[in-house]
Amino acid sequence: MLPRLDASIAPVTPVRPALAIEAIGDPRQAQFARSLQTLVGTSLPGQVLARLTDGSFVVRVNGTPARMQLPSGAQVGADIPLTLIGLSPRPTFQVADLAGGTGAPMMAEADAGEAALAEHAQPGAASQAPSQAGAKGALAGTALRANAGMLPAEKLPALEADSRQAILSPGAKIITSVLATAMATPNPPTAVQGSAPLLARLPGAADTPAVAAELKHAVESSGLFYESHLREWSEGKRPLADLAREPQMQRVLDGAPPRPGAPIDGQTAPFINLQLGSHEQQRLAWQGHLMPGQPMQWEISKDAPERDTPGAPAAPTAWRSAVRFRFPHLGEVSAQLVLVGEQLHLQVRAPTPDTGAALQAHAPRLSDALAAAGSPLSSLNIAADDGTE
Repeated sequence: MLPRLDASIAPVTPVRPALAIEAIGDPRQAQFARSLQTLVGTSLPGQVLARLTDGSFVVRVNGTPARMQLPSGAQVGADIPLTLIGLSPRPTFQVADLAGGTGAPMMAEADAGEAALAEHAQPGAASQAPSQAGAKGALAGTALRANAGMLPAEKLPALEADSRQAILSPGAKIITSVLATAMATPNPPTAVQGSAPLLARLPGAADTPAVAAELKHAVESSGLFYESHLREWSEGKRPLADLAREPQMQRVLDGAPPRPGAPIDGQTAPFINLQLGSHEQQRLAWQGHLMPGQPMQWEISKDAPERDTPGAPAAPTAWRSAVRFRFPHLGEVSAQLVLVGEQLHLQVRAPTPDTGAALQAHAPRLSDALAAAGSPLSSLNIAADDGTE
């Protein structure tokens, strides 16, 4: 969610509170996510508190120690800029690398960070009192349960002599290989990259259906849903011409079909990693040009559902669609639509008070246009930065 800013207009109707995002699991993790709800898209300072034996780090973020991976070269005691890009299924940050670029998104676990930090700060278990040792053991157990998939072998509990060795399935081996290749790729993509402008010219009010169709096409043909589209084609529900527009089929048509048993190449692996991340985080990001000379960043996400209360009706799903543009005269303007059931909320952020005032002056026209289109706004917030760094 874009943060609330200082300057705002009165809502079209009384503002209803946004649904809380509550992760299922440890209360500290849920509290960590709640503390970040209004900070999505915001740059936050992170302080590196400790490096763990598995190569991960404990980083203090917004007052909470959280465990996450960092780019190579990160040092204990350093301050690193973090940009919060999502909350589901766990808070996810874009971490700047040492060269000033951006690395792959990193998930953060608050409970595991606190447990790991406590263990890191008290390495001498033999000299501790029994009560301290017991507390440390509980913390270590918490870290083990939360991070079993990320702990090194020496941190895992010993197996019984007659325990059967776990065997990875062929699919798990492929995913492991893909993720390893993707992590070794410099600057892996964090969003689908549009290859050409979606529109040839500035659209008018009458072009709205065409713009919507182009946006829909950009998502459908991005390749993120290629496998499901392939299944639909095999069932006769999708024409082959649709598949030919997607990057996976284009590589085949260009004479580069995948060979069984061949290692995943450095171009395919990051894209598959992007697919897996989009599925896990319920988030899709697209970057490209809306029209020539007009870059656009677009993100669609789905909030994690709230816990169901026995006997209560299911809470409506919250969908978010956020866009960011840079205009010659207005500067960088971002907007986020939040759809919760039948309630539609719009938040707009302007780079300066002058731009915010210009947008506020035209807000009634926007509200009337949406109402006429059958999508009346439940709330509208236009806010502006104060121009200071």
